[in-house]
Amino acid sequence: MSNLWQLVVENFWSFLIGTVFFGSILEGIRRGMDWLLTRRYRGWKLIVTPLDEKRRPYSHDLLWEEVRRFEQSPFENRKFVQSVCTSEGLRIKAGEIDVSQPESWVYRDEARREYRFDFRKMPPDMRA
Repeated sequence: MSNLWQLVVENFWSFLIGTVFFGSILEGIRRGMDWLLTRRYRGWKLIVTPLDEKRRPYSHDLLWEEVRRFEQSPFENRKFVQSVCTSEGLRIKAGEIDVSQPESWVYRDEARREYRFDFRKMPPDMRA
């Protein structure tokens, strides 16, 4: 038992410095991988053009977790569209919403990293 205690006492600083050093390297690798895997979802904006012409368009930043969810799940995308419509005081009918058409009232622009909602382009038959 005394040999083990002596070994721990003699190598304590080596163990501490090595643990901190390797822990820092592993944390740096983890952060780098996280950044690489989430880079395409970062920096997105929500741009809303209200139905009322007296109000100016406004924008919000989106969290990367949200953007990933919207891309991977049509249900989550639909909930997001409904949420934005509700915040503008509009209700929409059920059904699939295509966000890939640039001339549509809802458009997901990959190049600019924007979700654009233009309620002035919204067809009247979409409103509930």
